[in-house]
Formats: sequence, structure tokens, C-alpha cells
Amino acid sequence: NLLFRSYYATAYTGNIMRNRDGFPTNGLYGFVNMINKIISADSGNTSFLSERLCLYKDFQSMPVTFWGDGIGRYSHLAYQQNKLAITDCQYIQTLHETGYFGLIGYILLFIYLIVNGMRNIKLNIFEIGVLIFYLIAMIGANPLSNQGIHTIFLWICCGRIINNDCLHYKQNEYEKSNCN
Repeated sequence: NLLFRSYYATAYTGNIMRNRDGFPTNGLYGFVNMINKIISADSGNTSFLSERLCLYKDFQSMPVTFWGDGIGRYSHLAYQQNKLAITDCQYIQTLHETGYFGLIGYILLFIYLIVNGMRNIKLNIFEIGVLIFYLIAMIGANPLSNQGIHTIFLWICCGRIINNDCLHYKQNEYEKSNCN
């Protein structure tokens, strides 16, 4: 997957790099550049991983309050303004922004959604799959901090699990498809 991305990221302008035998080398070139950016060979530059480590150490030293510091305080917007930000792990960001109260609220909400969705697993399999995908992705990524399609898609799936009218509509469509 990384070689595929690297190839098309460097070849999209039409510049196809080739070796002596005519074999395209854009993928290898892009992959090596990616690795080089992550692990910097220059001793004067800090690598991406060491920056992340320092950021996590900063957040581990910060106290977590019961009510939190405010939603959005440590998101990508803060990162763009060169402020302290958590751009990697949704759970750490949620803990610092909403505190223990918010984290418990999110946990209870997601437990409720999964239990409610499992009652009608045949009708909610897609929504449960999306919900579980987000719960796993939030371990290492931060999919909910951007105001984009990711956040809207998750909350629409959550609404489709909870909403009884949506459930009745899905039941009717399911019965129609089984009758044919």
C-alpha cells in the first residue's frame, strides 16, 4: 500500500522515473523519502517520532481534570497555530479536553450504541461496523478532530442505530427484499 501511494504521489505530474532497464522507480523513490522524513538521518534535525514522543511526554505530565480543558483546545486547529496539540490519539485528546466526565460519557454512549445496535444486528451491521472501525482507529489516529466528512459519517451512523423511524424503515426494506 505504501509503495502504491508513493508511486502515484510522485508520478501524478507525469514524471515517471525509470532505471536503466526501463523499470518505473517512482514507488521506491517516494517510499524512501517517506522513511527518510520519519527517521531523520541528520543529527541536527529532530525526527517525526522524537517530536511525537516529546508531545506525549508533555501531555503525560499535564493533569487531567474532572471537567476537562474544553473541546477543541488540543485539536488540529491548535496544532496549526503552533500550540500544544494532540493530533495522533483521539482517546488522549478526549481525556484532556472533556476530562473524566466526558470520557465516561463517551464510553457510556458507545456502549449504549453497540448494545442497541446488536439487538437488530441484521439491520445495523453496517452502522456497527463503522462504529467499531472508529473505535479502533481512535487508538492511533484522531478521526473526530477534523470538521469534515469523517465526523458527520460517524454521527449519522450513530443516529441510524438509535432512531426508531430509521429502524422501522430498515425493517420494511429488509422484509421487502426477503419477499422477492
